[in-house]
Amino acid sequence: DTSSNDNLAGIDFWPQAMRALKYIVQRTQAGIVLSSDWRKQDLLVDGVNNQLREYGMPKLFGQTPDLDAKNVAGVVKALHSNVREKRAKEIRKWLKGREKVESWVAIDDMDLTATRKDIISGARS
Repeated sequence: DTSSNDNLAGIDFWPQAMRALKYIVQRTQAGIVLSSDWRKQDLLVDGVNNQLREYGMPKLFGQTPDLDAKNVAGVVKALHSNVREKRAKEIRKWLKGREKVESWVAIDDMDLTATRKDIISGARS
């Protein structure tokens, strides 16, 4: 039943933001990567995918890792000066080893523009 997923995630998507995302994805062929805490709950990830589909976009291309997750192979608890920096590090970790990814866009429920520009420096697209 997708209606329960839509209720969990759909109400948080502003139509104007979804249209802007669709424009970016269409113009750049960017894969959509989920970096918000929603990636931690399958029901919310399903809700995000339902909203993307509703706006005529492809499903999520990927999800960033949770650097504070416990018992996750290859993930070490990290120190972060703030949550924005943590999200930027998680995006970098996702990009690492994906050299063939040429165009991507991370979506988050947090404004990441206040993050220092050098944190994601060297990122592609």
